[in-house]
Amino acid sequence: MKVTKLSAKGNNLELEFTDASAAYMNTLRRAVTNETTTLAIELVEMRKNNSIMYDEMIAHRLGLTPLTSPVGDYALPSDEEMENQEFSAKSSVKGTLAAKGPCTVYAKDIKFKDAKVKAVYPETPIAKLLEGQEIECEVTAVLGKGKEHSKWTPGLVYYHEIPKFKGKSLSVADERGLAKELEKIDETSKDFEARTNHYYFRVESWGQLSTTDMLTLALDELNKSLKEFDSLL
Repeated sequence: MKVTKLSAKGNNLELEFTDASAAYMNTLRRAVTNETTTLAIELVEMRKNNSIMYDEMIAHRLGLTPLTSPVGDYALPSDEEMENQEFSAKSSVKGTLAAKGPCTVYAKDIKFKDAKVKAVYPETPIAKLLEGQEIECEVTAVLGKGKEHSKWTPGLVYYHEIPKFKGKSLSVADERGLAKELEKIDETSKDFEARTNHYYFRVESWGQLSTTDMLTLALDELNKSLKEFDSLL
């Protein structure tokens, strides 16, 4: 199998795989979205809230706020921690949110004890407070995986096969150009070959991790699972 980097700009990474299988491509896609670890707010302790929004609504918005997740600084919580909802400093980081109206409360107003942890999109609105309204709460961000809840998913990953037409593989250097070429292809033609083991693979990060970290962590987890499976055999 050969992997070629086509483009790496910001939160987007484009790769080309040759001599690969659909099974491997889908396994890698699932590993990136489900097995990589990120931080997300799991617990919210409301102390004051007389805004128009219910406690549950504010907690929901806080939980879905993407947070920067320093690789290697935190570990997954144990089953006992998850069951008791009591997390150690190794698997979690605490933060506070306090605001008085009139104002708009933004994600940047969440202050964590670890300076490396902060909202990826600081201008994300959480709530709007009028005169005399106030919100005060303590939050606990916990390391988790996307397979447990979508709030821990680091981004979007997708792939598609690059077909051969008249004995020639289409270029994947430009996805938009590829789409235009695919529109011209008659898939019922005898010259159309569907299975080529040639794939376009795209990783889009939502900001918690870089695309490189997303792939690296996913491959580490995939290799770990394969070794465990081999030992069981």
